[in-house]
Order: sequence, then C-alpha cells, then structure tokens
Amino acid sequence: MSEKTRSLQKRLFRTLCIQTAIPVASHTIPWAYYAIVIIWSPGYINQPLNNFFFAIFEMHGTNGSIALLLLTEPYRRFIRGMLRKIPVLGKFTTLDLTRIHIFGTSSGTEQ
Repeated sequence: MSEKTRSLQKRLFRTLCIQTAIPVASHTIPWAYYAIVIIWSPGYINQPLNNFFFAIFEMHGTNGSIALLLLTEPYRRFIRGMLRKIPVLGKFTTLDLTRIHIFGTSSGTEQ
C-alpha cells in the first residue's frame, strides 16, 4: 500500500469517526441526563435544562451536516467559493476553510 493511500485512509477514518460521534453524542448525552433525572429525582423538572438537552438532541442532523461540509475537501472548496461571492464576506480573504486540523493532523489539500 502506498503512503498516499495510507494517508487518505487515515483521513477517511478520522472523518468517519467524527461524523459518527456527532449523532452518538447528541443522543447519548440528553438520554443520560433524562435517565439520571428520572432515577434520582422523579418529581423534579428543570425546564431550561430540559429545553437545552432537547435542543442538543434535535440538532444532531444540523451538526452532522455542518461536520460533513467542513470535513470533506470538495465541499470546503465549494463553500469557500460561495462565501467569496457574498460582498460582505468576500472582503475576508484570510478565510481559509481548506485547512482544518483533526486530532492534530492537517487535512488540507496537500497529499
């Protein structure tokens, strides 16, 4: 197996791990909170905290989509091109979405 192929496989694995962790975390954390509340204080309802955890639970699709767009190189290039077309955002030429660091490694365009 060539070094380039191995590098691409590592990058794919990291990206898939992140994309899998988002829905797992956004479902596990709220359900763990609800289980703790039901077990230790069944009559207590903290409505703001309840709303917060429901929001986390419901945002897994949006968060997963954002992660997909930011972790996949062709999508990053497309988003950068679209942002440059917006007059206000086009002035920010230092915006560089092609280099995102995942677990301390670069996943930019260099291969």
